[in-house]
This record gives sequence, structure tokens and C-alpha cells, in this order.
Amino acid sequence: MLRFVVLCSMMVGSVYMSEELMACAANTGFGAKLLAAHGACGEGEAAGRKMRDNLMRNADECPTMEEFLGRLEEDYAVESCYLANMGWLDLEAGAFNKEVIGADLATLPAEITANITDESVGTCAEQALEVYGNHPCANNFSDEEMEVLVGYLSMIEEYECLKAQLEQGCSAHLSG
Repeated sequence: MLRFVVLCSMMVGSVYMSEELMACAANTGFGAKLLAAHGACGEGEAAGRKMRDNLMRNADECPTMEEFLGRLEEDYAVESCYLANMGWLDLEAGAFNKEVIGADLATLPAEITANITDESVGTCAEQALEVYGNHPCANNFSDEEMEVLVGYLSMIEEYECLKAQLEQGCSAHLSG
């Protein structure tokens, strides 16, 4: 369960206290949840794409499954705290609370989320996942381990794509 929580933490990632996002989220339910989570979780380095960057940079030093999961747990501790405090993760069910996430995003100005769709996020994530399949370390994992890793990496990339689309919408909103 802990490893699932760590992985889910990527849904918050490095966006959790960006100044631009906070400006867009001002006076919204989403912004209030971010601030409350910040109060509960404190400051810390957000992981963002740290794991992907480390894996891509260190192709000669492929991690074992346990090392990979251990790095995730360490790298995403702050984000795990944010997710739990925002109610985006149902710890008992071990699942995202998509209704809460959707409701929080719906409190943002409509032009910020207007271009975000399941299809746009999914397509973006699929393209990003292709990078991992071509990585030299991919051959070091068993089929069962690869299944687990693909699930984790899919969550990471879906979040990163959602975050990028939110940031684009936010930038457009602030400049408009």
C-alpha cells in the first residue's frame, strides 16, 4: 500500500506550490486545498520528473526493482503528503478519488482547463511512455516487474501531461 501511495503522489508533483498555479488558483477550492496541504506538509523539494531524469541519465547503472521503488518512495514523500491531505487519494481503497480531483479542477477558471481532456492527456502519456520502452534498462526487468513498472510510469506520465496542460492553460489565463 505504501508504494501505491508513493506512486500516486506524482499526481501532485512539482506543481503543488508554483507561483503561477497559485495565482490561477487564487480564491478557488483547488487553491484552498493546495494551501491547506502546504500547511500540513511543509516545504520540500518536489520530485516532478526526477525519477525519469535519473533513469534516463544513468543508463549504465540500471536499478533493480527494489531500488527503483525505494527511490520513488524517497523522492515522492512530500507529494504523498499533499495528495493525502487534498483528498485525491483514497488510502483504504488504494485508488485515486477522481471525483474529488475533478471537482477541485472544476473550481479553476474554465479557460485553464478548457483544453484538458482524457484523450489529450492519454495521447501525451502514451508518447512519453515510448521513451521508457527504448531504454536499455527495460530489458533488465522480468515480465511481471515490467507490468508493475509500466503501471507506475503510466501514472507518472499521465500526471506530467495533466500538469503541463494545466500550466499551459494557466499561462494563457494569466497573460489574457
